[in-house]
Amino acid sequence: MQIVFDFDGVLINSVREVAISAWNAVSSEKRFHLEDLPEHYLKLFLRHRHHVQPAGDFLPFASWCKSQSASEGAALPDLTPQEFAEVVAGDSRPRHARTRLFFASRRELMAHDLGYWLSLHMPYQPLWNTLREHPPARFVIVTNKNRSAVLELCSHFSLDTSSLELFSGDDGASKTANLAAALQNASQMSSLFLDDSINNLKELADAKLPNVELCLADWGYVGPEDISRAGSLGLAVRNQDEICKLLRHPE
Repeated sequence: MQIVFDFDGVLINSVREVAISAWNAVSSEKRFHLEDLPEHYLKLFLRHRHHVQPAGDFLPFASWCKSQSASEGAALPDLTPQEFAEVVAGDSRPRHARTRLFFASRRELMAHDLGYWLSLHMPYQPLWNTLREHPPARFVIVTNKNRSAVLELCSHFSLDTSSLELFSGDDGASKTANLAAALQNASQMSSLFLDDSINNLKELADAKLPNVELCLADWGYVGPEDISRAGSLGLAVRNQDEICKLLRHPE
């Protein structure tokens, strides 16, 4: 059995970088350091980031976070899945156009100070080091992130990508299409796909892709109700220790 990994929220915590890139994609006031972001915006972004699936949806989400007024002592506003869907639907631009804008904003941040951009990321441990020590024969990543950012981070954090098959979000490719392509390459081999987004997994379950077990990671950008939702959808929930064991002792 092969393990297919999501990237952001499963292998790498990139939420701080994404908060800056998303801000710059929707604001004329460019900010290139985390401490320069408005505190209320950042708190909202961190709290509700789990709603976002394709990269292009970070733009309407960031605009919503910016638009919420901060009141002294007031609780952060909730954002339900239905409300988030309305926020995204309120942006009339095609998703692929928003995706290009977001990736362009990320490239601008990388060009401004690559060292700082890298410092905004952190690998999830112990999974990352286990991947380094026990690289799978077929290393597959399916992600909404752009290819250049994934490769830059793997290199920086010393993860061997010589056997990597990377299915990225460039040009707005959907996770369903990318996972289908990854599974096709695997022929008849059974697969386990690990993602921290319950909404991604639900869409993949609806697509009924063959020979794959869809699993929710219990770390990363997991929403407060996601673990229980996984159970109701019949999805397995995996922790890092379980995945590390599979890497050390492949089936």
